[in-house]
Amino acid sequence: MTLLVVDWITGAGQLIRLALSDIAFSMVGNLGHIGEAQIDGAERQAIGNRLYGAFGHNFKTGESSPVMQVISHRNGYPTLSQCLK
Repeated sequence: MTLLVVDWITGAGQLIRLALSDIAFSMVGNLGHIGEAQIDGAERQAIGNRLYGAFGHNFKTGESSPVMQVISHRNGYPTLSQCLK
């Protein structure tokens, strides 16, 4: 996954590449599922492909490349709005 990370103070950005699996494991840990599995040893039911506490949307570019837009901080919404103008 390629991300554009913007410094909210200076407005400077940088392009980073991050494995989607790292994001998934981080989210699963934040939701407490890893700890729950270690303590209880039980499997959870599938809950679908959801992004809790943030905005996420999959789409394809004009060249048919898959992209996922994710906003995980309230400051991201005005930035997204400016980018779409």
